[in-house]
Amino acid sequence: MNMVFDLGNVFVRWNPRTYYKNIFNDDAKMEFFLANVFTHDRILDLDRGVTFKEAVAEMNAQFPDWAAYTNMYEAGWEKMFFGVIQGTVDILHELKAKKVPTFAITNWSHEKFPRALELFPFFNLFDGVVVSGVEKLVKPDPAIFELFLRRYDLKAKDCLFTDDLEVNVKGAESVGFHGHVFKNPEDLRLFLQRHQVLS
Repeated sequence: MNMVFDLGNVFVRWNPRTYYKNIFNDDAKMEFFLANVFTHDRILDLDRGVTFKEAVAEMNAQFPDWAAYTNMYEAGWEKMFFGVIQGTVDILHELKAKKVPTFAITNWSHEKFPRALELFPFFNLFDGVVVSGVEKLVKPDPAIFELFLRRYDLKAKDCLFTDDLEVNVKGAESVGFHGHVFKNPEDLRLFLQRHQVLS
């Protein structure tokens, strides 16, 4: 079996609120901003390959009254991380020790992923990584999973996949991966034990 991971909120905790709560000092205003201006769809645009400069320019044209906050997003990006999920890192090391092939498929900006490799050195341990921003494809689109299989010459039935978002797991399962919705490292370990990847 091959183990395929998501990265954000599986290995490292990430949430834009971690940064913006200290900028706004007003939860209602912050939530309005994230629900209506710098939305989940905007973040997916970044993950799909749109540059920060392009995304911010578009938002500033559409929401000029919020420009001060959209302009802060890129500078505050690193402050949106709030800790490593050590239990998952431990599992990665155990899989490497057992010679289990390990991979990642991540929705991540192509501009920021090189910095992520510096911030989180264990990202460099994978046998291969597919980055959405490089490929111009985002999970849960089945096409990104199919690209992964072609690139590494793998069969979906031989791949386990975990992601914190159920919609992304369903995307992987739609092409034949064995999926697991990540909640915590303990449940992930049980999933790997059921598939006889870890003892």
